[in-house]
Amino acid sequence: MKTTLLKTKNFSVVREQFHSASAGVEKTIDYLEQPPVVIAVPVLDDGQIVLVEHLRPILQTTLVECPGGKVDSGEELAVSITRELQEEIGYTPGKLEYISYCYTSVGSSTEIIHMFVARQLRPHLRKPEDTKRMKIVQMSPEQVLTLLEANQIFDGKTEIALYKYLLRHGVPSKSHDDRS
Repeated sequence: MKTTLLKTKNFSVVREQFHSASAGVEKTIDYLEQPPVVIAVPVLDDGQIVLVEHLRPILQTTLVECPGGKVDSGEELAVSITRELQEEIGYTPGKLEYISYCYTSVGSSTEIIHMFVARQLRPHLRKPEDTKRMKIVQMSPEQVLTLLEANQIFDGKTEIALYKYLLRHGVPSKSHDDRS
């Protein structure tokens, strides 16, 4: 049996009774039902990575993040990430490469994050409200790796997407370079 305890625009809090056949034991779990999320590592033709300094009011800070956001109901992932790239960094991708997906918190949320690499970026006009809350930053893969190694990327989904991108595209770690 499943009961919705709270429903908001962004998520629902659900209580669900699981049986031993599906959970190993009889148990009740309260969890968040959340829509899927998409993020991208946007790469310019010169190899620079485009990130966003995004004001996060609930954390009372600004974080460096990959652009992305929630997938609207019934929306295709490619359509969603294209919309998010246009809004957040002012580019439309000519090519999208699916990297992977991950779950944010498997014990308490249904949220799944789909990660892409966006290339062949063409300029797109950003709305004034988006330029106020998000500053665009461009970094080389080496600069991104330096931030990652110094633990200066605090958004988990961004950290995972950037590491996956760098591993896939062969940017060596400085610590590995020092050992040779």
